Amino acid sequence: MDLMDNKTEVPEMMKHCTRGCRWCPFMPLVFGIVMLLLGYFLDAATVRILWLILSGVVIVMGLFCFTMMRSMFRR
Repeated sequence: MDLMDNKTEVPEMMKHCTRGCRWCPFMPLVFGIVMLLLGYFLDAATVRILWLILSGVVIVMGLFCFTMMRSMFRR
């Protein structure tokens, strides 16, 4: 069954998705404020180590997502 077959399913699905994501715009704001405060109060070497750890985690997560997407689309 295609989603476009039933016109009432699409608005219901959009309402459900937007209800779950209404707090998502605040995440970068909170993260940015925390990083700004850490950069202001901590030593430069400590901030450099935290930056390397956080960027490494983001890179590993991106590589993991890339390999998972490739394996899902290969099937």
